[in-house]
Amino acid sequence: MVLRAARQFLDQLYEGCIPGERWLQVEREVQDTGSYVHTLEELEFGARLAWRNSARCIGRLVWRSLQVFDCRQLCRPTEIFQACQQQARWSTNQGRIRPAISIFSPQAPPIRNRQFFSYAGFDDRGDPALRTSTRQAMDLGWRPPESSDFVLLPLMIGDEFFEWSPEDCLEVNISHPEADWSRFGWRWYALPAVSNMLLEIGGVNYTTAPFSGYYMVTEVGSRDLGDLSRYNLLPKVAENLGFSGEPLWQDRATYELNRAVLHSYRQAGVSMVDHHTASAQFIQFCQQEETAGRPVSAQWSWIVPPTCASATEVFFKPMRNLGLRPNFLEQ
Repeated sequence: MVLRAARQFLDQLYEGCIPGERWLQVEREVQDTGSYVHTLEELEFGARLAWRNSARCIGRLVWRSLQVFDCRQLCRPTEIFQACQQQARWSTNQGRIRPAISIFSPQAPPIRNRQFFSYAGFDDRGDPALRTSTRQAMDLGWRPPESSDFVLLPLMIGDEFFEWSPEDCLEVNISHPEADWSRFGWRWYALPAVSNMLLEIGGVNYTTAPFSGYYMVTEVGSRDLGDLSRYNLLPKVAENLGFSGEPLWQDRATYELNRAVLHSYRQAGVSMVDHHTASAQFIQFCQQEETAGRPVSAQWSWIVPPTCASATEVFFKPMRNLGLRPNFLEQ
């Protein structure tokens, strides 16, 4: 299985002409150990292909720009956290976000958080979706430093936890272009960094390979802050702006919340794309892939934005999840 996956992957890198010496080396390593070690070129190529093949991601147009940090020599939780801090700061780049991935040893302990940054969830406050993770962190000994709806969770690596410093996580205060929302204290973090997925490259599984990029506005406005099962801010938005209870108040509140989020990120100088631009970029990505003779794998329910869906071109595009490899997988 490993050799077959390795052959398929290396055929992509070397365009069907794998150097004989390299293939013999891979065969020997697999026979002796059950796996093999990627060269830096293979690692970088594989990580970028995994992003290109990711059926859930709308933002793949710039897949070639992914910065790959080779951290395979690191295995201890403390070392992993320090490397994650470096990735977070490099990728955040004072708001001008750059996509990046840090790839650790296949034997490294996994990161238990779904993302680098997330806000704790308690019975009476915070993010309801993070209540389980919050309990896990507290079971490891973490104690919340403040009573707030926006308390950063520590990063859990194996059975240890590490608290982020203020320099690691850039946060954006959510303000409305016209209304005064300062009393609410709403905010969100600048950098989405998925940290609990498995990166599979040519039969080698990297269980610790956090990937960071930039947000599409509806991810924060419609889902994180707007969902009934998350922060559920739509009723407060409607009440604040004076249209609570009116027909389609939910639609108006969703628009105003997304408008405020996009306004706030732009005011703070933080990279964020709106869903109409992201849709157009995805169509351009599909056209590029078709020109190159490559199939596009996509999952409609993840690609189509949750707000104003039928006003985007991706809504009408047929999609199939082809399960291409390399890729990021749930674990």
